[in-house]
Amino acid sequence: MTNTILLADDDQDFLRIEAKFLMHAGYSIIFARDAYQALHSAITQTPNLMILDVHMPAGEGFSVQERILSTPALRETPVIYLTGERSDEVKAAAKVLGAHAVIYKPFDFDELLNEIKKALDAQPPRTTQAGATFEFTLPGSM
Repeated sequence: MTNTILLADDDQDFLRIEAKFLMHAGYSIIFARDAYQALHSAITQTPNLMILDVHMPAGEGFSVQERILSTPALRETPVIYLTGERSDEVKAAAKVLGAHAVIYKPFDFDELLNEIKKALDAQPPRTTQAGATFEFTLPGSM
């Protein structure tokens, strides 16, 4: 079975390059260009792993992971952050949320593949119940 990765980044060129690389490596890709799309796609399509940019329109990658953690069917989904921001704050926030890894842009594709493999190998097999429903509130809809 092919693993599905949710790839969320607001840089379209970067998203295209990264997606092409990951598809070539054998992964199915779900695209998101902002936090709203990432959250919606995660809930409706249940990826095996999420790669999130930290800073995106409609919220940060951290806000997406916070909401995912409160969704029982998704809370064990591993998250890898790809970011250009090299700060202790980013590392600390990712650690508090339980992210698998933080990788800085520009990055080495082999490093990313290695982290993806480690994250997926550490996950128990996922079973999805047919007809499962998710309750969530999207940013700005409260």
